[in-house]
Amino acid sequence: MSRVTLFPESGTAFLKYPNSPLCTGILLEQRRNNEPALSVASPQDVTQGYSHLAIAVPEIEFAYYRLNQLGHELLPCIEPSQRNLLDPDGHCIRLMEYDAMFTTGKSEPWEHASVQRVSLRVRDPQQSLQFYRRTLGFNLLLEQSSFQHGATHYLVGYPESRQGVRSPTEVTLTSTVLELQYIWKGEDEPNFEYRVDASCGFVGLRVYESFLAPLKARLHSEGMGIIDTASGIVFHDPEGYPWQVEAHSIASTSP
Repeated sequence: MSRVTLFPESGTAFLKYPNSPLCTGILLEQRRNNEPALSVASPQDVTQGYSHLAIAVPEIEFAYYRLNQLGHELLPCIEPSQRNLLDPDGHCIRLMEYDAMFTTGKSEPWEHASVQRVSLRVRDPQQSLQFYRRTLGFNLLLEQSSFQHGATHYLVGYPESRQGVRSPTEVTLTSTVLELQYIWKGEDEPNFEYRVDASCGFVGLRVYESFLAPLKARLHSEGMGIIDTASGIVFHDPEGYPWQVEAHSIASTSP
């Protein structure tokens, strides 16, 4: 990934893949943590609300080979063609492959890579789907149940995302997809809650948009609690995941 912006005073940096457009692609935001070490859950810990980031590459075997060369251990997934990779802080990154029309023989496996989605676990998928579709304008791209995983996966995205995808791995380079993952066992237990705040190592999700005022009005009409900030607003989805919306574009910030 390449750095788009750095704020040295706060230790915040934004990164992206070279072919990921600023207007529709996903930026990875890293913040320096000055608190004691956070307890980042393992990928198998289903109490962790933020499950993983998924990175899509056109040649996954090439990516595995290069990571092994660099000494990184890849953890198996239930899907044989996918692998989990832990970053230095323990956050889970999932590697997956998409159908590409690019020629082989690239010098690096990340030349046409993209951060394809963020996966969140939810207790009430219908409530979350209603919120993301009606309030935030997402489309439901795919609903897929897996007895092997014991879960149902809902992929939602904005209108420019691909319509009618057939599987979670069928993506495009410009897709911006959010996965809502409903695990069949566990959430029905009394007082069950996912870890959704910054104590688990994830800060939240951020969107840079120009329609801040209409969105704020819609959130008010839905009875959502809103916190005003210097540059926008902060609100929480039905599961408690924090969202931050800012009125300006990251592209306007000097690198």
